[in-house]
Amino acid sequence: MMLTVDLQSNSVELTDSSELGVMATQNTVALEESSQRPETPQEAPQPTSAAIAQSVIRLAEGVQPVTLAAGMTATPETVLEAMRRLVDVIVELRSPDGGWSTEIPQTPETLLPYVTEEAYDLLDALQQQSIQPLLHPTIPSPTGAQFLHQDNCSIADLTPWLLWAIARSSYEVMQLLEGMEVQVADPEQEWQSGVLRLAIALQLDSPNVNWTFDLVTHQPGQPQLPTTAQIQNTTLNPNSPLLAGEFVQQIVQQIQRSTPTLCPFVVGIQTTVLIPQHDWQTGRLRLQFGLEFVPTTLPQQEHSLEASPVTTDTPEAERATLSPQPSSLKPLIQFTDAPWSSRYSAIVNQQHLDAILTHLQMSNTKTAIHLSSTTSVTEVVTAGLIIADQLQQSSTLASRNIPHQTWRLDTLNLRLLWCVSRGGHDIMQLMAGIAVQVLQPTQLWQSGTLRLAINLKLQTPELDWQLDLVTGRPVSLNAYGLMTDAVVQSLRDTPEGARQTEWCQYPILVQQLTHKVMQDIQHATPEIQLLLDGTEINLQHANEPWQPGTLQLILGFEFVPDRVIK
Repeated sequence: MMLTVDLQSNSVELTDSSELGVMATQNTVALEESSQRPETPQEAPQPTSAAIAQSVIRLAEGVQPVTLAAGMTATPETVLEAMRRLVDVIVELRSPDGGWSTEIPQTPETLLPYVTEEAYDLLDALQQQSIQPLLHPTIPSPTGAQFLHQDNCSIADLTPWLLWAIARSSYEVMQLLEGMEVQVADPEQEWQSGVLRLAIALQLDSPNVNWTFDLVTHQPGQPQLPTTAQIQNTTLNPNSPLLAGEFVQQIVQQIQRSTPTLCPFVVGIQTTVLIPQHDWQTGRLRLQFGLEFVPTTLPQQEHSLEASPVTTDTPEAERATLSPQPSSLKPLIQFTDAPWSSRYSAIVNQQHLDAILTHLQMSNTKTAIHLSSTTSVTEVVTAGLIIADQLQQSSTLASRNIPHQTWRLDTLNLRLLWCVSRGGHDIMQLMAGIAVQVLQPTQLWQSGTLRLAINLKLQTPELDWQLDLVTGRPVSLNAYGLMTDAVVQSLRDTPEGARQTEWCQYPILVQQLTHKVMQDIQHATPEIQLLLDGTEINLQHANEPWQPGTLQLILGFEFVPDRVIK
């Protein structure tokens, strides 16, 4: 599947011809070399989708990702805690039970008398320690892509990373990338059923070559849904239809807040591109967002995209459960440990508050917030109002905050799978499986597939189940486990030609690889640690009584060999 880095959009001038490997001299050799190139860029054929996929881009000098050091928050803890208390009071005042009169507008001035203590506490925290993001240019964040730090990057490498970065913004965005059953109506037209897809394309604008490349279909951009069209779907908005144009804007804003690494790609990055059969082109590369709707006359079915993005056999995965009669088992799960659920929600809310505050602090838009020791009390309350709005509208927060509702097991599995996969692009690659060679103690080198297995263990007085979230199947007793002191290394040349995770480029112990995985998960989705520790639940199968039990996530590496390396 399928992040935004704060890159600077500086222009590029190719004045150093040595970078292109072309000698800028007047000797005969240089003339012969130049005669073999197209006379002018305009005479080269228009690039095909296959050629675009094979293209190489070079970011402008100085335009490199700047990332947060692992384990650090961008906002000082004292400021973050004071802002949380202010936001909590504002949310309570604005709630239906808050007692706020409908005749009084909710403005910073009208709210101030009710949040005076919290506002001044935040001012005190700001005076002691201003918000200054703890930037560390050498330690990559979980959302960082290593290849962006290199001089050149291929579109083939960039595409899956962009899709993952977009999909991690929320579970619903991931579903939209695959397609979602909705109803759509243009103004003064009847409602029509069909599949709605979030279409993401890379667009290059340059003087000589212009192209649009759909990241999912790898084809030129398709006609998009009019911005005035209305969309009806209970998952996206249970109360009223959404306007297509406003919905796309909400998605883009959500993506930028969730993955700031993507922001430069949204506004556009100055770059040079080398397309097969073309010369280097200087231009602007940016992400283009839209909605595509395919009408259908087929009957509405149960949500067709409740499936894992890395599951390769969807029909079997949908049938697979944890009982001897998988076709009939769709148990319900409730989280029953109230203190555990409160800790889970607090971790998610605190991290999301930090992400929103950091994004607004670094933004140049009209909603930007620049808090400092000189900020006035009115500006502090204004900031609290903006953050409260964004928290309530955040689909990322809703996707991650799972303990306070009843879940069907198959739906919960997919939510948990999304939560883990958003921890990092390398993690997603490992979940899908990568080609490696392995050396285990007392054995020969073996080639095969290495996969990060994520299992959900459920126990009740009568049952003991374990489900593989990636495959959707019960955990096999014959699974190929790996010893922690085994050595793994990704294969450099794979049949698919796909890029392997950076973590395994050189020999690494399974123990060290596991540590890297846990580091990124705990940084991006720290609430997962609570699931790894386990918690109490109630489970109900069919119409039987609820049973007390426990739920726990288990992570480990699985290796399936295919041949012995001599």
